[in-house]
Amino acid sequence: FRDRLLAIRHARSLELSDLANAAATRLSSEKLGSSTLAGELAPELLARAGGNPMSLSILLEEMMARLALEAGPSGSWPRTVTAADAGVPPTLRRLFDTRLGALDVDQVALLEAAVVQGESFELPLVAAVLERTLRDVTAACEQLTRVPRLLKCESEAWRFDPPLLRDVLQDRLAPGVRRDLHARCADALENGVRTTGHGPESDVSVRITRHRLRAGTAAQLGMQVGAALARLENALQYDQYVGLSDEVLAARDCLDRDLMLDILMGRARVFEILGRSDQQRRALRALQEYARSQDVALPAAATESEARLLFARGDLDAARDRFEQRLREADATGDRVAQARAYRGLGRVVSRQGDTVAARRYHERGLLLARTARCVREELACHDELATWFESQGVDTRAR
Repeated sequence: FRDRLLAIRHARSLELSDLANAAATRLSSEKLGSSTLAGELAPELLARAGGNPMSLSILLEEMMARLALEAGPSGSWPRTVTAADAGVPPTLRRLFDTRLGALDVDQVALLEAAVVQGESFELPLVAAVLERTLRDVTAACEQLTRVPRLLKCESEAWRFDPPLLRDVLQDRLAPGVRRDLHARCADALENGVRTTGHGPESDVSVRITRHRLRAGTAAQLGMQVGAALARLENALQYDQYVGLSDEVLAARDCLDRDLMLDILMGRARVFEILGRSDQQRRALRALQEYARSQDVALPAAATESEARLLFARGDLDAARDRFEQRLREADATGDRVAQARAYRGLGRVVSRQGDTVAARRYHERGLLLARTARCVREELACHDELATWFESQGVDTRAR
């Protein structure tokens, strides 16, 4: 193969096409000696390498060299961390530094304004940050696409090619410059800069919140933090919710007490939805400690969340106590939806304990309260519990 290549006298370079997932898995399997691990790692590493086979090979070697993958007795390499933890190998970093060093000052400034937006970026926001015209920035980006492995545009979404380049650019930014760029992005978004809808996040309030937090100007956000988190939760973007709330809690000195309680309770709720019981338990503990430090009562929803956690762990007596406590709290406030949820929880507990008669009674009470409150979501949940109960009793659920 090499001899045939050398025979082509006029050729000075060989362009390798991007690897597909199947080829990347095969290459990873050959290096790692484990097809299972290769199947897990290859998609992550291939995305970071931008499909480049050489970059993929170097990433695998870097993970092994840094013991991010540890050699097993059979010659395989069990994973101990994620692909993102491997960082940028020195070989690739030098390659990217050389490529960036060939650019002029204005081109580097454009890339720096783009990199703080996230995995993808929008040209109108870059133009606003740099105080340049959109036509000028568009022309500059199109020129950069002619530089191999730098930028690419897919369906109007601009990205770094490969994504590893973004990590290098982030590391090159001085902290003060990075904060200033984030502040400019937040200012531009607040001033209504026209965006294309192809950026890293579609909700403007979420993007402003992220930029303010990273600019160190979280004090300017006020209640916008809570609104941004609520939008993510309502859109079922739970992983993004966790990431943003992590950043918010790092700037907790800027939060008022009620907002802090809401965020801690929201984290417990989201971790429960994601099925991460250990993180849910830690979130509830953090909520309890914060409420104690502020000498305030816990949010009522914390009792319900703790009850569900205890039920999932099989501590039925403790779960029953918490659901009964939540029911008393809901009775005191007349919150019918909360009453319905408490009855539904009690029904599940006593059903697990073997009291099927009481289970049906609790579920039917919950259903009646949910209907009265006109809460369709809770009514459907109660119907689901009753259907499960009838199935357990051998009753034709379709007829019911």
